[in-house]
Amino acid sequence: MKKLYFHILLIIIVQGMLCSKANAQSWMKVESLPSIWMTAIAADENRLWVAGTNKLYFISENSTEWDSTEIIHPDLQYISDILIYDNIIFVTDESKGIFKSIDEGQSWEDFNQGLSFTHIIGGTIRGDSIYVGTIGESIFVKNLKMNLGWKAFSSGVHWQNTESITNIGGTLVAGVGSNATLYLNKDQENHWSEIQFAIFNGSPSALLAVAKVDNTWIAAGNSGLYASTDEGQNWVQLNLQTGFIGQARLIYHDEIIYAHLAKSIGSSKIFYSADNGLSWNNFSAPLNAGLDLIFWKDQMWYATQNGLWKLETSTGVDDFENFGLNFKTYPNPFNNQLNIEIEISIPAYYTIALHSISGNQSLILGDKWMEAGKHYFNWNSEGSLNPGMYILKVCSQNSINSIKVYKSE
Repeated sequence: MKKLYFHILLIIIVQGMLCSKANAQSWMKVESLPSIWMTAIAADENRLWVAGTNKLYFISENSTEWDSTEIIHPDLQYISDILIYDNIIFVTDESKGIFKSIDEGQSWEDFNQGLSFTHIIGGTIRGDSIYVGTIGESIFVKNLKMNLGWKAFSSGVHWQNTESITNIGGTLVAGVGSNATLYLNKDQENHWSEIQFAIFNGSPSALLAVAKVDNTWIAAGNSGLYASTDEGQNWVQLNLQTGFIGQARLIYHDEIIYAHLAKSIGSSKIFYSADNGLSWNNFSAPLNAGLDLIFWKDQMWYATQNGLWKLETSTGVDDFENFGLNFKTYPNPFNNQLNIEIEISIPAYYTIALHSISGNQSLILGDKWMEAGKHYFNWNSEGSLNPGMYILKVCSQNSINSIKVYKSE
């Protein structure tokens, strides 16, 4: 049994008690853009870039007007990724390969020379090199400072079909194959290490996306979400009940991680976690046909099969997170006795849980039906809690609130 499982076993239990809620956020469709498939989003310091059928649409900071690049290639089928390096734009396509523009999209050049396969699912940049994952020939790399061609970069990788490739702080994480394994490659190393991230039961189980959240890595696979607290060496599944996932995007913004999970064409959902992946909540999207999302200028942008949408809030969560629910604790810091005063306006079934920041401890303090009004709890932590900072969370089906509390020596 892997040691990580013992460290966060209780987290899995708490994960099964999710707080779902409706979202009254104000989504707006970008009407100046066509109502077509928008398949990828990226941003640099000055612009937001969105992929349409065969060209990119972009808007500059401090501007309200959208513009478009020249056509990249007339026969593109699905733009899978947009990468930006030193004012150079790279676009990958799942059929025609990779293209490059050095003049902000006014002209494009074929960048496939040396690639034996042009079915590219996406790429990433580490240092001065660009890496792409292909369907059929694994992973390739090209140095962007030297006049060298593409070369295979798959030593140690046992499969050919790549589903994702991401740079996490200098370590490349690749989802290659469908047997519940991922591959890690540290900077300056030429070999990939194979890591099992899930139990393989015969069904396809590929890594689709990964993101770093403080000291935790969150990953999305065909069968759900996973967490690692040791830089991808060991993983535990998070009990989100997602069903089979075909496409995913994970983004981290303002201490909240968002997971966009698509089951099939026209069937997608967004979830979010405000406690480093300990628990997840439904996040209302304008429609369930999303393909990619990003935060830019403190706004969420959502690429869908029906154009581009924008969420008019700073984080997408603040406006409704504490709806109908307030509570306080005392003393704080506390020694052994923690007093909790909860005031609610909506009768519901509420869960009170305490989570450590590191993810090593998670305790359910209360789980009961409560009527509207004030409620008081007294909890004795003697012998069950290490000193440090914790997140105390109260949630129901329609509301959620959390604060930081401190356990003294």
